[in-house]
Parts: sequence; C-alpha cells; structure tokens
Amino acid sequence: MLPPSAPSTSLVEYDGRPVQKLSPGKASLPGRKQVWRTERDGLILGDTVGLAAETRIDGRPMLAQVIADGRRLDGTGFGSLADARARCAEGLASLPPRLRALGRSEDAAPVSVSAELAEFSRTDAS
Repeated sequence: MLPPSAPSTSLVEYDGRPVQKLSPGKASLPGRKQVWRTERDGLILGDTVGLAAETRIDGRPMLAQVIADGRRLDGTGFGSLADARARCAEGLASLPPRLRALGRSEDAAPVSVSAELAEFSRTDAS
C-alpha cells in the first residue's frame, strides 16, 4: 500500500518522454498519471493511481488540469469560495468515520498502482 498522497513537483515527463527517479529513497513512477477513486454509498473505498491515458480503471477520475503555459485554464469549475467550502465538506463527509479523526491513522483508505502503470514502470526502468 502506498502512503497518502502529498503535493509533489516531481518531473514525470520531459520533451514528451516519460521519466522516473530511480535513486534509493527517491524512486518515482514514470509518465502522466491520474487517480481514480472508488466509493460505495458515498464513502471512499480506495484510490488507484494509473497512467492518465488508461481507460479500464474503475472509479471517478480525481485530477484535472487547471494550468497550462503558466495560465489558469478557463472552465476549471472551481467557482466561488462558497463552492470550495461545499466541496471540502463533501470530501470530508466521504471519508469513512474511522478516517475523520485528527492525527495519523494506521487504517488509511487503500491506494494502489494500476497493473499497467506498474508494468510501464518496470519496462521504463530497464
């Protein structure tokens, strides 16, 4: 199981080619990625990280491009501060009760890597 997601600025592509870090303790997965979230009855079951171009992963895509060439894209749908508060409240409500407490949880929602991304990582590294 992967650790919970954290903001990152790792390079995943250079000049149209996927890249990855291979240094011990700094390994990364190559290529542009997407995260698909599976839910049941409005609660998160888990996330799957895969290549952005994958089409056979269950769940709802979570990532959307909001900036290109240094500029915010029109139609990103963020809306007002009230809209952001509503999205935040919805996100918190989607957490299973065991994950709503402050502090670290040993029982985090599972995050997995798609088979296609795992295979791509193996072949790209060789």
